[in-house]
Amino acid sequence: MVLSDQFPEGIVREANGKSHDTTNNRTELRAVIETLRLTPPERRLLVFTDSEYVLKGAVERLDQWISQGWKTAKGKPIKNIDLWEKMYSLLCGRTVLFEQVKGHSGIEGNERADALANMAINGKEVRPI
Repeated sequence: MVLSDQFPEGIVREANGKSHDTTNNRTELRAVIETLRLTPPERRLLVFTDSEYVLKGAVERLDQWISQGWKTAKGKPIKNIDLWEKMYSLLCGRTVLFEQVKGHSGIEGNERADALANMAINGKEVRPI
């Protein structure tokens, strides 16, 4: 997770974390949750993500899942419900826009987030300042 231009004087905050038995989708969700947690609720956010799963879930499916009792259109429980519920609680009452970026395309913040993820895979954890 890379968070920039959200704090005085352009301070950049970044973090990663390794978790056993996780998936890429859970890691992507955790990055958004941590960003929301670190940012004051009154701040407007623009979240750039290369994760179609996060983007479509947050922008297109979240309201539907809630209205259907956290079930898919086919009535099955959604995957990663614990993280989607946490993200939803942090999104409520906030102005947050999501924008998809192409991964591995030279976008500085996205490349740094990818590097942090790889560091976590290799056992090096970076904690937020």
